[in-house]
Amino acid sequence: MQYKELEKLQSENYRDLINMILKQDGWKYINSGLYYISTETRSWDESRRYCQNKGLDLAIINSEEEQAFLIGVASAKKLDGVWIGLSPNTKEMSTWGKRGAQQGDCANLRVYESPAVKEVTGEQCRTQKYFICEKYLMLNKM
Repeated sequence: MQYKELEKLQSENYRDLINMILKQDGWKYINSGLYYISTETRSWDESRRYCQNKGLDLAIINSEEEQAFLIGVASAKKLDGVWIGLSPNTKEMSTWGKRGAQQGDCANLRVYESPAVKEVTGEQCRTQKYFICEKYLMLNKM
């Protein structure tokens, strides 16, 4: 599905239809956020460029609910960590885990199963990882 087609749907209240379509194409929708889960690995910079070329950006965690959703998506796909759009220079530092950005400059959402670690940590930006893109949508209410 092309992003322009999704923009057209933005003004309509078809959440169920959107969810059905998005799930088939690697897209997810929750609480006005549209997410694309990559099927290939890239560096953080390449991941961000990929997202921006689709009119999206790397996902930024704005709430505990959103963090739980992103962890769930990555865990379901058995990904050991994914790039998200957070850096040590942003004001969202409270989202960083205990180790923070010690390991590198780019944000990796860790979802390792053993031990059960689910936090945002720093990672070397050139590391190849899966990533999650995000776009905020405002659907009209009927």
